[in-house]
Amino acid sequence: MKRIKLLFFLFLIFLFITILIRDYLKFIDMGQYYTKYKEPFIRKHLYIPYKKRVEIKQDFLSSNIFTEFQTSLDFLDRKSFKSLRILKIKKYAFLNVFPRNYDPYKGYHRRIYRSIKFNEKWLGPTAFFVTNPYNLIILTKANHVTAVNLVCMGGKIIYEGNTVREKYYGKNAKSWFDFFKYDNEYSHIRVNMVNAYDAGFIYSYIDKCKSINIEEGDYKPNIMNSLFSQHSFFHVGRYGVNNISPKDTKGWIKIKKYYNLTRIFVKLWQEKPKSLEADGELNYIIEVLPK
Repeated sequence: MKRIKLLFFLFLIFLFITILIRDYLKFIDMGQYYTKYKEPFIRKHLYIPYKKRVEIKQDFLSSNIFTEFQTSLDFLDRKSFKSLRILKIKKYAFLNVFPRNYDPYKGYHRRIYRSIKFNEKWLGPTAFFVTNPYNLIILTKANHVTAVNLVCMGGKIIYEGNTVREKYYGKNAKSWFDFFKYDNEYSHIRVNMVNAYDAGFIYSYIDKCKSINIEEGDYKPNIMNSLFSQHSFFHVGRYGVNNISPKDTKGWIKIKKYYNLTRIFVKLWQEKPKSLEADGELNYIIEVLPK
């Protein structure tokens, strides 16, 4: 009888240790630490803005607006994918935007990359998110993943201090509006912050006072009236190839009047700001200036 009790007691200890190990591995896997408010803990890296003006050269060749066409990510194995992503980040590493010890498979970054099916194809437009890490904010139609950048390739992205400006002028500005006006079943713009999140800037907010010609989307809460945080993730979606999700309506906005001066002023923070009025640790500003 004593032996049975001892075995039962040992079994309970084993079960308890197993649960602890499972929860710890889950903690590591998610790269999160939850407070009582269920907020993700992100290890803050030292962000010192680079003061000089730098133009970011976007990579348009690695992706494709046609969903079935080839991309540079197709059939890459786990190691090759990691090498490509790090190579793209190292190109402008002196900007100090991404952590110096960046690894897509460690810490909170895993939330974005852990569901990728390697050695498989990628949806044509989705590769743009991976090969352009310094496009911290990427705009698409609400229910699609094609970046407006892939259609309006003449846009300029300039980093200077803690401000990034993505600008479209003249004909490119018209194309920008055309892209969102036509064949857009929800008439909304989707704000994708996967690269900002991957860089450690996990909180965003569109400053209404500093923005022009945009308004909140039809869904509440919204990035224009509250903090928005969305890591997104790559996975095999409905098309049977690697894609990006989710369709988060909290990040949807609308244009008030097409073909007018437009500014989308996105403030980014590594840590939760005390108020929405606080200065952004890094600001990403998209400006569309038609003639």
